[in-house]
Amino acid sequence: MPTADFERVRYVPWVVILAPAVAIAAIGLAQVADVPDLLWLWLWAGLGAVAIVALKQQRRIGWLLLGFALGFALMHARMVTWQEHSLPSVWSDVSFEASIEVDGLAKASPSGGWQVQTKLLSAPSPQLTGMPVLLHFPTVEAPTPGDCWQAKIRLYAITGQHNPAGIDFEAWLFSQGIMATGRVVSLDERSKENQWHWQQWRWLAMSKLLSVLPQNTGFSGLNIALVLGEGSGISPEQWQVLRDTGTLHLAVVSGMHITLIAGLAWALAVGLWKLFPSQRVPAYLVGSVAALIAAVAFAILAGLTVPVQRALLMLLVVLVALWLKRSLHPMLTLSWALLLVLLWDVASVMQVGFWLSFIATAILVWILSLPSGRVVRLLAVHLGMSLLMAPFLILFFNQIPTYSPLANLIAAPVVEMALVPLLLLTAILAWIVPSVAMQLGYLADSIWEVLWQILSSIATWSYSVWLLSPMALFSGLAADEQRLTLLDMGKQPMVAVWQTEQGNYLIGTGNQVGRQHTMDSIILPSLTRLGVSQLDGVLVTGDDEQAQVGLTLLENRLPITKVFSGLDCAGETQGWQWQAEGDSCWLHLNPQLALTWQATNQKPDAITSIIAPAPKGKANRAMKSEFWLSPHLPAHDSWAQTVKGTHCSGAMTVSIQGQEMKLVQEYRLADKRFYHGACQ
Repeated sequence: MPTADFERVRYVPWVVILAPAVAIAAIGLAQVADVPDLLWLWLWAGLGAVAIVALKQQRRIGWLLLGFALGFALMHARMVTWQEHSLPSVWSDVSFEASIEVDGLAKASPSGGWQVQTKLLSAPSPQLTGMPVLLHFPTVEAPTPGDCWQAKIRLYAITGQHNPAGIDFEAWLFSQGIMATGRVVSLDERSKENQWHWQQWRWLAMSKLLSVLPQNTGFSGLNIALVLGEGSGISPEQWQVLRDTGTLHLAVVSGMHITLIAGLAWALAVGLWKLFPSQRVPAYLVGSVAALIAAVAFAILAGLTVPVQRALLMLLVVLVALWLKRSLHPMLTLSWALLLVLLWDVASVMQVGFWLSFIATAILVWILSLPSGRVVRLLAVHLGMSLLMAPFLILFFNQIPTYSPLANLIAAPVVEMALVPLLLLTAILAWIVPSVAMQLGYLADSIWEVLWQILSSIATWSYSVWLLSPMALFSGLAADEQRLTLLDMGKQPMVAVWQTEQGNYLIGTGNQVGRQHTMDSIILPSLTRLGVSQLDGVLVTGDDEQAQVGLTLLENRLPITKVFSGLDCAGETQGWQWQAEGDSCWLHLNPQLALTWQATNQKPDAITSIIAPAPKGKANRAMKSEFWLSPHLPAHDSWAQTVKGTHCSGAMTVSIQGQEMKLVQEYRLADKRFYHGACQ
């Protein structure tokens, strides 16, 4: 067979078709409301059989169908496992004794204490034993991986906020394999033991690196994230700057880290080999084995996140091709990495980071394959990546950073060529020569200080973030219609969006939760999805610092006509009265936190009442409402005439036309997925 024909037959890129098909099928099946019956497995098997037959005639269609069958089967099996091992309702919101083991790195909780993934080593029920749960520890000191206690714990079925847009907490828990959340009621300190756990390596490395980094400059969290992929130490303000400048990817461990570590290990191993050369073992084999060992060790330290898995598997595929003396196209290498990641854990498709990592790498590979000079290629990478990633950022986050190309053009070379090598050297010397490592730590902070001033300045420029949602094109108001959307804020203060023909209004500006303010994680994405591009009025319902932080974040995103501050609840019938532009309507908030709506052509006593949230106290329980709207709280007949929501319904939108009010959207029901907790 001629060489050209041999090469063409040997390198048929079937995996380029198979791997994306597996990913698409897996994410598609994950959108269903309920786990399919086991009989559906026969359908996937039948589809696979059809695919095998099709391979003889139409290879591309055959590989595509085989990928769909494999993706459906893998996700179906994962869903069945999730369903079988979920928290039984009888053990939800019940305190019981259990033996627990810390199974991850602890993160500081906004309410105090620590939040960490654990495993139930023993429990009162066999259904609970071995279950991975996310627990809140009230302890002063952070629990370390491998710590074991006898404890009294209280578990809760998985629930999250459900809004027009925002983070799906339940989907994230499913992708991590976490079956329940809960808290530690009490710990028996006398029972504490410590077993070996692979995460201890990460904990020790992080502790050692922190010991040589300056603690008074505020950049230690960013340094830890660059070296170990642990971002819990990054402040909310720093996350905000990174998001607004489109440089968030620079604060995580990426393929560049793996490549750098592998390259250094290769060079060191080949250099040592040349001191004692051998004809039986070639230099490239010694270097490749050393590179793989170093890359695997670093990937474990970095937590084996999806981007790290992708980079490690791409390196492995390249090294295997090198050992077999074969050449592979980078896109073929990426496809193999995609397939292997899915085979390892198909639930990875539920993570936004999975899609962004593989999509960004595919775009990068394509740009670098274009014929161009070094300078042109450098500009094309940053500008092209920003433009081509924009549709996906809109899809996942409903926004894109306007000045991302400029920010990345400045920050990427500094981080990749200066900070990452410097911090990796600092992490190594922290174990050998701590005094030298400290000096390198101060040097890294000096570089961060200059770079951060530039990024912070860019983040404050006008229209630094462009908000856009394709769904907003279908959210227009009908004639003479008003809409009131009460967002699902969990236990946080109430936030509502009031849309009228005369203007759009926001009641409440949110609080800080975890590493993000709810203005960024819930309110702004929901405003964008609802089609709100400007606000005619904003009511700041609290006078605390977090409410003002939310207002500042909002002012940097949307034009605001007027801000109403403070909440005066001195009156018996209403705390504040808001008269919209053109004397069109009022919105009231009485001392019982009941929203009421009134049109100008109505008499003062003709008021339609909307209770949100549920009233408290004996006096308020007698109050009747014509329409009740409140997420996460069950209705009681004593104060709600019409039940229009349940405690797990999520955000809801009420449409108001004249005297008619109707519930037009319950986001919890509309967006229901199989991993969501059942409504009660």
